[in-house]
Formats: sequence, C-alpha cells, structure tokens
Amino acid sequence: MNTNIKLCLFGLLTAALTLSAGCKEKKVEKPVSETVEVPVKAVPKTLKQVGDFASLSFASIDEASDQLSFLLVDSQGVVQNSDMDAALRQYRSLTSSKVVDSWPVFELKNSNEAIVTVQGEGYIGRIWATVLVGKASGKIKKIALGHLAESETHGAKMTRSSFQDQFVGKLVNNQDQTFGFRQDGTIVADGPQMVDGISGATVTSRAVVNMLNSGIERYSEYLANEE
Repeated sequence: MNTNIKLCLFGLLTAALTLSAGCKEKKVEKPVSETVEVPVKAVPKTLKQVGDFASLSFASIDEASDQLSFLLVDSQGVVQNSDMDAALRQYRSLTSSKVVDSWPVFELKNSNEAIVTVQGEGYIGRIWATVLVGKASGKIKKIALGHLAESETHGAKMTRSSFQDQFVGKLVNNQDQTFGFRQDGTIVADGPQMVDGISGATVTSRAVVNMLNSGIERYSEYLANEE
C-alpha cells in the first residue's frame, strides 16, 4: 500500500473517531443544591433580663416562648393575653421610669409561678418592682426593686438584699394591704406583715410599701383564680 493511500485511510479513521465522540451524549452536571440556613433571631436584652430573674435561660425566642406566657394587666385589674413584643415593651418602659397604663406578667409554663410587676413614686422619681410569686400559694419567691434617681446614701439602699429579702417568703394579700413597716422600732404604717424601713429613708420605705400594697392588689382577680 503506497503512502498516499495510507494517509487517506488514516485521515478517514481520525474523522470517524472525531464524529463518534461528538455524537456521544454529553454528561449533564446536576446543580449543587445549597442549604439555606435560617438565621436564629437573637434574644432581646429585656427578655434575657426576665429570664435571668426567673433563673431561666433560652438561646432563641422560640425557646423563650416554650417557657413563658405573656400577659398584660390594666389599671382595673383586667388580665389579657399578650404577645411577647408588647409585654417586653411595657417592661422596658416600666423599668426605665416611664409611666405605663398596663403591667406585664410573665407566666412560667413549667411551674405554677409568675413574674408580676408594679410601679410607684419614690422620694425623687419613679420606683418599680419585679416580683416572682406562686400563683396558687401567693408566696413571694423573689423580688427585685429598682429606681431611677433615689439618693445613693439613703433611698437607693432599697435595692440592697438586706431590705429586699424581708419581702421574700411573705404571702400577698390580694384583697387588702399586704405590708406595713416600722422605722427604728416605731411603727410608721401598720400592716399584717411588717418589714423594717431603710435607715434614714423613711419616705422611700413608705413609697416601696405603698407601691407593693397597691400594685399587688391590682392582681387580685388574677391570683384569686389560682386558689
């Protein structure tokens, strides 16, 4: 076979192989599916404060909703269900010394306890209290008093444990005043359960007792339903 014929046959063979390769089905690559992660909404600072007070912890808002129910109580003592945002908004207002027309309640779903809130007028500015109470027993389990502008040397001592702890373990009287107080051994305001006032801060002591008495009375219907 001469060289020209060999070259011709080689060319035909190469063309055939090229055509065959082009006719093969091209492999279709499937698109890689991406997993879209839904961002976890951060727990608001106010919600974390409420959780810390009740010794609860939650990594997300959903976890908080699993552990807490949210309510609002108006000035007439009417209790209504609330959403989380509204209850937290009122709590922020209350604890920043703003006037509120409804008070947030945070019920602990896994226990028969609730966090109730009250607000009053101190010697210089508004004062408030966050109270963990047994709904059926009416017993105060924990209390945190707060203020905006009470004197550091006198009224601000309301936040000290030596004063606050006197209220822990006491039973709320949701039909009448719960507390009275004495100052330096002298009864200033009589009541079924007495506490000692803050030394040198009679006005603030009276304001705290009045706030708790009137504030707790606002929850009379709510707590009475648990008896």
